[in-house]
Amino acid sequence: KPKLLDRTLPFEVQSALVQQYAEFHAKYFNKLLWNGDTTTTGVYKYFDGWIKQIADSADSVKVSGPTTLSAANIFAEMLKGYQAIPEALRYDPEMKFFVSYATYDLFVQAQIDQTYKGVDITSEGVAYFKGRRVVRIADFPADTYIIARGSANMRSNLWVGMNSTADDTTIKLAMLQANSDYMFIKMLMAADVTVGWFEETVYYGA
Repeated sequence: KPKLLDRTLPFEVQSALVQQYAEFHAKYFNKLLWNGDTTTTGVYKYFDGWIKQIADSADSVKVSGPTTLSAANIFAEMLKGYQAIPEALRYDPEMKFFVSYATYDLFVQAQIDQTYKGVDITSEGVAYFKGRRVVRIADFPADTYIIARGSANMRSNLWVGMNSTADDTTIKLAMLQANSDYMFIKMLMAADVTVGWFEETVYYGA
């Protein structure tokens, strides 16, 4: 007897495919959240990311005299930002330095280069400056850092907004058409980022 073809993938396979697809686009979403710019015409034009919003705001705390960062000056330049943190937030453990991979490497190299009380070349380095966490972010611009309260709770000053809390998990996986061997993944999402209080953020950069 002829058998009907069941073209429905097992849920385990569907989940694996969607997970791989999400990982493939994670780099894009990360860069958009931080570096989005509505004045451009490329794929990062859809909203202004955190960096542009903080840099453009008249209310955010700007560190004067930003320069090209190096292992020789990174401590002094980060100290400027630390000293610019509003006094009420200076000892808040959720205030963090957000830096690029390149800047983080300079920070670690500066620790290695210390004559005393440094780390050796086999160590990754200590991801803290003056007690504040130093967080490395992929595709973050060089010679720039932001100090802000960043966390996964309501106290965070960096926010991602969506039109539905289920937007990032509601995904459709189906055949492209009835007689097709191709499949499509559909995800409807309206998103944006915002800063809760610009007065509580510190920006270092050109």
